[in-house]
Amino acid sequence: MTNHRPAYSDNELFIFLISRERKHFEVIYTLYSPVIYGFLIRLGLAEKYSEDILQQTFITIWNKPVPIVSNNKLSFLSWIVQITIESTKKYLENKGRKFIIHQKSYPSVSIEFTDVLEHECKVQHIA
Repeated sequence: MTNHRPAYSDNELFIFLISRERKHFEVIYTLYSPVIYGFLIRLGLAEKYSEDILQQTFITIWNKPVPIVSNNKLSFLSWIVQITIESTKKYLENKGRKFIIHQKSYPSVSIEFTDVLEHECKVQHIA
C-alpha cells in the first residue's frame, strides 16, 4: 500500500515561496503543474488555453505575496486553485469570451460559456 501523504506540508510550501529560491519554486511547479493542468482540462478548456493559463498561474504564484497562514486554515492547494480561477477569468476576459464560473469548492468548479450559445444562435439564424 502506498502512502499518499504529500512530501511537504502546506506551511513548508508557503515557506518555499517566501524563500524566493528557484529550486523551491521548481519543487512546487513539479508537484502542482500536473494537478492544475488536469483541473483546467476537466473544466473543458482547450489545451492551448490550459497551457497559457497554467503558465500565467505560476507567474502569479511567483509574484503574488504569500498569505500569512495562521492555524493551518488555508491549504496550499486551495490557494493555488483560487489563483488558477482568477487567472482563468482574466485569460478568458482578455480573449473576449463570455462565461460564468460556478464555484462551490474545489473540485466543484465549472465554466459555462455563454458566448457559445449566442454564436450557435447567430449561425443558425444566418443559415
